[in-house]
Amino acid sequence: MPTITDWLMVIITFVYVVATIMICIFNGRSAKATREQVLESQRQFDESKRLEYRPYFEVASVENLFEYNLFDSDILLFLGNQHPEECTLIPEWIMMKNIGTGSAINLAYHWKNKNKEEQTGEFPFTTLEKGEMKTVGIHIQTELLPRYAAYKAQASLILNYQDLLENNYEQEIIFSFDVSFFSACFFSARAASFAS
Repeated sequence: MPTITDWLMVIITFVYVVATIMICIFNGRSAKATREQVLESQRQFDESKRLEYRPYFEVASVENLFEYNLFDSDILLFLGNQHPEECTLIPEWIMMKNIGTGSAINLAYHWKNKNKEEQTGEFPFTTLEKGEMKTVGIHIQTELLPRYAAYKAQASLILNYQDLLENNYEQEIIFSFDVSFFSACFFSARAASFAS
């Protein structure tokens, strides 16, 4: 027959087991919180490093075209149909300046025209260092509508590039066109940048 001492030992053992289980639960929670804190610190460190090396472009239309040969271009883009019955070429030069905090590498472009058709390609240069500026010649083939009807259209030139840590970026430049038989003018520098 169990004595009071035996019952006391059972109660003490039970309390000890419950306390040990509670200590294990709290230690597990503490370890999880520590892991989450370390992961967040790492994420913040990576983000601050990314911002340290982040390139960003200022893009503008070149005003003085007399310096350039109108027949030279680095890129041919299509505003509408690639094989229209009648079309004209708009020569345009854009200035790209890296005003970000780091160099841009693997520069490429993605063009979306008014018909939602897409073109991709590379610039005549693959890198643009911090503070560096390059001029790019673009010919835009613009479709002339029947009876030379005037029209307005928009297209997007999406710049794709990486920083030195190989983070990917996109920056969208919106082109606005006002096309008629007598004139074809454009360029609106609305830009947005996205990091992925």
